[in-house]
Amino acid sequence: GALGGLIRGVGRGSTFPAPMPPPPLRTLALAAGGAAAALLLVQWARRAAEQRGKRGTVKIPTAPASLWENMAAFMQRRAPFHLYSQMLLVGTCFRLRMPKFTPIFVLVDQDECKKLLEGDKKAGFRELDKNKGVMKEINKAFRGRNTLFSKLTFDSSGVSWESSRKHLSKAFSMHNLHQKMPILEVTMQTFIAHLEWMHEAGEDADASLWCNRFTMDFLCAAMFDLEAGAIEGSADGFSEEKSIGRMLADNFELSALDLAQRIWNPLKKYMFWDRDGPKARDEIWEASAAILRDYRETHTPEEIEADTGILGQLVKGPYESEDERIADTLVQLFAGHDTTGHTLAWVLIELARHPHTMGELQEALDEENPSGRRTWTPEMLSRVTYLDNIVTETLRLWPAAPVAVVRHADREVRLGNGMVIPKGSDVMMPAYLQHRANIRNPEEWLPERWLGDQLDELRKNQRPYGAGKRVCVGKNLANLELRYATACLAQHFNISLASEPTAEHYITLKPKNGMLRLVPREDFAMEQPRTPVWESGPYSSSFDGPKAKNAFLLQFPDTNSPASTRGNSPIRTGSAGRKASGSGKVLVGQRSMDSAASSSGEFARDKLFR
Repeated sequence: GALGGLIRGVGRGSTFPAPMPPPPLRTLALAAGGAAAALLLVQWARRAAEQRGKRGTVKIPTAPASLWENMAAFMQRRAPFHLYSQMLLVGTCFRLRMPKFTPIFVLVDQDECKKLLEGDKKAGFRELDKNKGVMKEINKAFRGRNTLFSKLTFDSSGVSWESSRKHLSKAFSMHNLHQKMPILEVTMQTFIAHLEWMHEAGEDADASLWCNRFTMDFLCAAMFDLEAGAIEGSADGFSEEKSIGRMLADNFELSALDLAQRIWNPLKKYMFWDRDGPKARDEIWEASAAILRDYRETHTPEEIEADTGILGQLVKGPYESEDERIADTLVQLFAGHDTTGHTLAWVLIELARHPHTMGELQEALDEENPSGRRTWTPEMLSRVTYLDNIVTETLRLWPAAPVAVVRHADREVRLGNGMVIPKGSDVMMPAYLQHRANIRNPEEWLPERWLGDQLDELRKNQRPYGAGKRVCVGKNLANLELRYATACLAQHFNISLASEPTAEHYITLKPKNGMLRLVPREDFAMEQPRTPVWESGPYSSSFDGPKAKNAFLLQFPDTNSPASTRGNSPIRTGSAGRKASGSGKVLVGQRSMDSAASSSGEFARDKLFR
């Protein structure tokens, strides 16, 4: 422009060039140049990362799927199946193209995964930690607050992850869980009664929906001192207002889907028109805050100190702020019911698909507990080996968190096969892929394989709850629920499949639209199961006791608080989570009645049995 002005000025006899306005396209040209430079920088960074990955004697292959194909798989809820197809093409270690500056590698080899997750003291290798940037993105779902899940293992700022986990793990000790067995029994009786009512009404049951409602009710009653009403639909069984349990279950699914999209789609944060996820997060945040607030208002300091449930540990635990405590409450509510609920649904679906296996399981259960006349205890369940094989095989084929294990390489990682994962990379170690590596017929559901010649390899591959320090804190609770619920439902019902499910993944692996037809067994004893003598120990059961006049009454015990300090049931609540009047429910046979402490003093049938 200056040169052109000079030429034109000289042509007119001028001594100095005439001033010229900047060309109108100059700004656009500069912007285009800047964008091109940025793209070149990104390409250079990716190529540099690839070159760093070539330092080993063996090059890490790149999965053949394009960036858009990979992104679509994660957004369309089929990530584990897509990753499995790529593993079959390129092997157990490969690079995945994703729209992120951080290179992403997928690792399936069991020995290498163990090294990265648990460390190797002999080799002086410290286990890898989580990606700080990804955890920061996850925290946005919890109003920017750290949770037990998102805290870094080796971060010394604030309350450490190790301190938080140590405090919360008290709620999941086997001794404490055995004390919750009476609550599990009552919740299962309510669940079975509702399924029987659905059968009489000619309705099939959505496996995922109803199993999640069962686990939500038990979790809230046993660990949060809250009667959620997820099975019955309302807090009192009569009103049309949605119960807090159903509100939480419905909103958790929307929130989890939104969170998964935020992790893998960098454009999700700009989609201002999608308000379902944020609205769901706001509702469950307020519900979690209300649960904590009401718990403090309705419990004395002595009761809180003696409480062995999750909520008691959260209230007593060290937190930098109340918001962090609310965030952890929300996480425990979600993780404590969703993963176990979906896994239980998969167990029932596979039993329905394999009627011969169902028959063998019923025979094994009847041999240990004829016609279900006694209440199942942990000791009795442990003696039914075939039950354990069925649950374990389901966890292998359908892990609840199939691609949840991701670690960040804060240093160069050299693998045993000569490959090198460059510093600054993220390493995915999907359980869905690990459970299918190096075994025969990996896509078939075969409980008998756990008695075969590949048992060592199966145990080596099996990581449904993760591994190392970050192994799932609630795995004891999940194992107990899965075995107890499977035993009770399989012994009480003949189960068939009304419609095949579609496997769907967002955070957990869900059987979508899997409809079950549950028909009560004709030869199953309809009498009330004998109640264990819980007072003499958490495991004991007797044909002789308790006395006949008390055998038909089974109250909802309040095992979180010291004896004789409160009522004999969890808090009865409305949808807002506030405590309501009444001391709870007493089950008589299969009828749900107001307790004798109610104002009327009369028994009232639940709406399900009218």
